[in-house]
Amino acid sequence: MSLEGATRRLVHLWSQTLGPVQRVFFPRSPPEHPCPPPAPLEYANILGSISEDPVLISELSRLAASEDSSPSADLAIPVGYTVLDKLYVLLNERRTYPVQNMIKGLLLRLIHGGHSQQLPSSLYLDGVEFHSMDDVIFSGSANIYRGSNANGLLALKHLRSFTSATPTGDSVMDELAHEVIIWSHLDHPHIVPLLGVVRSEIEDHPGCFMVSPWMKEGSLSLYMEKLHGHQYPEFLKRATGLLHHISQAIEYIHAHGVVHGDIRGANILIDGEDKAYLSDFGSATLVGVHNYRDIKRRKGNTRSCAPELHTSAEEPSFPCDVYSFAMLCIEVFLRRPLFEGWKEPTIIMEIANRKRTPPIPRDTGHPMPKELEALVDSCRQNCPSKRPTISEVVERMRVISEKSSNFDG
Repeated sequence: MSLEGATRRLVHLWSQTLGPVQRVFFPRSPPEHPCPPPAPLEYANILGSISEDPVLISELSRLAASEDSSPSADLAIPVGYTVLDKLYVLLNERRTYPVQNMIKGLLLRLIHGGHSQQLPSSLYLDGVEFHSMDDVIFSGSANIYRGSNANGLLALKHLRSFTSATPTGDSVMDELAHEVIIWSHLDHPHIVPLLGVVRSEIEDHPGCFMVSPWMKEGSLSLYMEKLHGHQYPEFLKRATGLLHHISQAIEYIHAHGVVHGDIRGANILIDGEDKAYLSDFGSATLVGVHNYRDIKRRKGNTRSCAPELHTSAEEPSFPCDVYSFAMLCIEVFLRRPLFEGWKEPTIIMEIANRKRTPPIPRDTGHPMPKELEALVDSCRQNCPSKRPTISEVVERMRVISEKSSNFDG
């Protein structure tokens, strides 16, 4: 079969799978910067650049177009390691997010389908030096260690599930690949950059470490005590500035078809210059891509996730991130974890059934400005469609941050 014939076959398969070309799936609320879905011919041309084998291109195209995530939908032919590398290179080209997400979803499916238990080779780093393994920060489902290379200090993130994995470690590799592939190519001043991964040569730390720049102040949760140690005018300036940073990072990932799914203080990192960075994409999802959804993905934190996620099996959506941003604002001014001391089943019942959220903190000595209170209340509406878009949040946070910078008490 020629490449032209494979292309025609793809168009036929696509029309059978998705119906009209114009159809594209979005969560309950559409993207704030919607992109037109790619035409089947565009997908065929893109995938056609990675191989001259028309059967392989036809199979890859079928898998990319399919919404079936069951093993029966896997490729009928083996895929070499080189194909992963070539697919990953395609992500370097500037394309609309539906195409980028299609490529990322296809990469995840190929790794998950057993065609490779490795990541694309360009992700692996050399020249990383490990520091003491006794110097560890426990963070969610991972341990963070310190390392370095020629460019400076590094954070080395190791999934704890690696230490309890089966001999093959397939499910852990899926979990690692999920975070690495979605995180890769996200480039924003307030998103922690993924530098790559490094293979472990440490006996009791098998698998791989995700590598990113070291952030001096650690997580926002750890930074909270220092933040609240400032006098109110300085605290207000710094707190609203950090929240404005994160709102911009969320706006960026939404514009690129990514839902974070776990926005909270533990996943916000602070550098030595009071700049905030969004991190941890282990719970993230790709908008409009469904054929990788049975891959192991961490769930977001119960205390900060939107009520609709407690009552349905739906995937996190853009409005869910907006709700979690409201919880982050409360967490910053509350100075302690949300629902502190509560057991998880009780939290779920309160949020899902009684529609309860933590109250605006008023007794901490550092009150929330009225304008921010109003924004938080709009973002934590129980109905997802009533929440503002993240672009609206960014603009309101800009005004609040500027006003707070000029506050003198």
